[in-house]
Amino acid sequence: MRVAVGLGRGPALRASAGLLVRPRGTAVVGLHAVAAAGLPVPGPPSDLVEAVARAPQRSGSWWPGSWRRSSPLPSALMALYAAYASNLHPDRMATRAPHSPLEATGWLRGWRLTFGGEERGWDGALATVVEVPEQADPAHPEVPPAQVFVAVYDLTDADAEELDRWEGADLGLYTKVKVRVDTLEGELLAWTYVLDDYEGGMPSAFYLGMLADAAEAAGAPDDYVAELRARPCRSVG
Repeated sequence: MRVAVGLGRGPALRASAGLLVRPRGTAVVGLHAVAAAGLPVPGPPSDLVEAVARAPQRSGSWWPGSWRRSSPLPSALMALYAAYASNLHPDRMATRAPHSPLEATGWLRGWRLTFGGEERGWDGALATVVEVPEQADPAHPEVPPAQVFVAVYDLTDADAEELDRWEGADLGLYTKVKVRVDTLEGELLAWTYVLDDYEGGMPSAFYLGMLADAAEAAGAPDDYVAELRARPCRSVG
């Protein structure tokens, strides 16, 4: 299967890069999915093709993030980014946003980590977050409320643009939404990426292990990391 990797913001297509505009059945992914699959990341944007085709739509319900796309994207005055999934790993963020310091770690209360867009990843579903009502169930006090562990970075403009390339945001793979992060120092207003696709499918074992390793490296609680490692996944990949 040919995979069109989106890079840069220009509309030009360069056949010399050796990539094609996405034919039917071809996945459109961001560079984070390329790296997650253990494949070599392509070279500079000037030598590559930007894929402008979108995956074919299907019937069904869209992500809660879809209706948020009409909301304004975060301005320069709101540069705090709430990282989750593989971007929790400090080493990964040091590569993708080398000029942006870590501000804090905390929780997205009333959100849950899930997976979707299975046909758009290399070998399984991609991570995303979905907002859910935060309601404690008195009948089941052992069930924790929905929450996602995040690391908050103060992104520079340049690093924010680079991160958009990695996440495929300029191709519409992920969209940006505003979130509130509960930290030890108080509540922070930030933005994060939400997959603009259907929920469903399972991540590969490799990808899920990478997410758990990233959460552990970021200082997530042991029970949170253990829950990640215990999630259903594809046995191959």
